[in-house]
Amino acid sequence: MAFPASPTNGQKYTDPSGRVWSYTTATTKWETVGSPVTKKTSTTTAPTASSDSTLGYSVGSIWTDTTNSKTYVCTNATAAAAVWVVVSDGLFTQLSTDPSLPTAGQVWYNTTTKQFHGSDGVSSGTAGAWTTMSPLTTARGDLAGAGVSSSALSFGGYTTTYVGTTELYNGTSWATKSPLTTARGYPAGAGTSSSALSFGGYTTTYVGTTELYNGTSWATQSAMTTARDYLAGAGASSSALSFGGYTTTYVGTTELYNGTSWATKSPLTTARGYLAGAGASSSALSFGGYTTTYVGTTELYGTISHPNIFSLV
Repeated sequence: MAFPASPTNGQKYTDPSGRVWSYTTATTKWETVGSPVTKKTSTTTAPTASSDSTLGYSVGSIWTDTTNSKTYVCTNATAAAAVWVVVSDGLFTQLSTDPSLPTAGQVWYNTTTKQFHGSDGVSSGTAGAWTTMSPLTTARGDLAGAGVSSSALSFGGYTTTYVGTTELYNGTSWATKSPLTTARGYPAGAGTSSSALSFGGYTTTYVGTTELYNGTSWATQSAMTTARDYLAGAGASSSALSFGGYTTTYVGTTELYNGTSWATKSPLTTARGYLAGAGASSSALSFGGYTTTYVGTTELYGTISHPNIFSLV
């Protein structure tokens, strides 16, 4: 970098990167007095060699040509010899912070770091770690859910009253959908985000209310045989299992839904409420809960194989 020859005291000089220097005769030195300032321009033409430091441009400055839908970045701001490089054949996104979940091929300019960033869409997070995502639109407790991590349904719950609020998660954010027909807290759920079953819960009393979600709205189905809350569920909307819960005491009641009605099955070995469940209606797992204390009890529902034992003599 060549500074001007024979400078005078206080003389300013802007280098090709856009950094400003000042000359002090007492020290006979050039000293920086300012960092490059990123300038952003949006106009109908492309930048030229004259779009340089004398006009306030520096390395990292952005120029958007709206006529040809091209975005340029300045790589050299030398007076009358500025260099601009096309970085996008489209109007370039400028963000102050990087997006939390960028898509494959997405490119943007971070105006805070003054750098171009991109993503290949491949996750590189720590295995086994939790990441905070967008919150529910309506904060609430005592709700239920169905679906998978990239497409989930939340329904029911309690705010200052029992609600039927239903929200769909698309992998990025939540959107409010048609509410449950019967607002309630402590229900259980099964199925997918587009075909879910909600059952049981509490309104002003324990209920066996069952509703089917078809991707658009809820419709009331045959109620459970035993009304209860604090229960768990597993399976699909057409074949679900409900187990455990509370009536006037903790119960191990288990019922199977066949798409039309519920039928009582063998109860849990340990009656309890506030438990969780997973699996299919023919092979489910119940775990945790509360009896007179918190428990880690785990039970498997389904056909258990018992090898035949016979005498050899």
